[in-house]
Amino acid sequence: MKRHALTLTELLITIGILGIVGLIVLQIFISTGQFYSDEQLRIDVGENADRLLGNLDAILRQGKTILPSASYQSVVYTTNETNVVFNIPTLMSDQTLSLVNNDTIILHLDSSEPTNLNIKQIIIPYTNLSQPELSSIRPAGEKVVTSGIKDIYFRYTSDDPTLSRTITVTATAAKTVRGRTFSQAVVSYITLRNAPT
Repeated sequence: MKRHALTLTELLITIGILGIVGLIVLQIFISTGQFYSDEQLRIDVGENADRLLGNLDAILRQGKTILPSASYQSVVYTTNETNVVFNIPTLMSDQTLSLVNNDTIILHLDSSEPTNLNIKQIIIPYTNLSQPELSSIRPAGEKVVTSGIKDIYFRYTSDDPTLSRTITVTATAAKTVRGRTFSQAVVSYITLRNAPT
C-alpha cells in the first residue's frame, strides 16, 4: 500500500490559510479590546459630566442673588459666561442660615492648564468684627470643584445677570487617550433656591 504524503505546495497553502485565519482572529480580538476600551472611556466621560453638573447644581441651588462682581486676593471676578458670582445665606455658628447676612461664592473657569480645565469655587465668608457670633463659619478659600472640562458656559435668563434667578449651565467633559478625544456635552437649568420672590 502506497502512503500518500503532503506535497510542499499543499503544505505551503495550508500554512498560508492558517496564517490568514490567525490574522483575522487576532484582528477581531484587537478590535473587540479597542471597542471595549473606547466604550469604557465614553462611560467615564459621561460619569464625569454628570458629576460636574451635580457639583455645580449643589452649589448654585444654594444661591440667593447673582452679583455683578467680587474681589478675592486682589483679583476681580465678574459674572459672565465662564464665571458666576453670587450670594448664599451665611452659615451661623449654630448651623442655621442667616436671613440677613450673605457669604459670597465665586465659581470660575480656571484655564491655567489648557489641557485640563478646572472649575474652582472661592468662598468669601461674611465677617462681623463687632459681633463675631454673626460671622459665617464657612472657611474662606478656594478649591477645585471639578476637573476634566473641555468648556463650560453659564447663561442667564436676563441680559443683566443680576436679575436672573435661573442659570443654564452647558458643560463639555472630555478625555484624550491614544490621541483620540472623547467628549460629552450636558446641560442643566439651575434655579437659585434662596432667591427672593
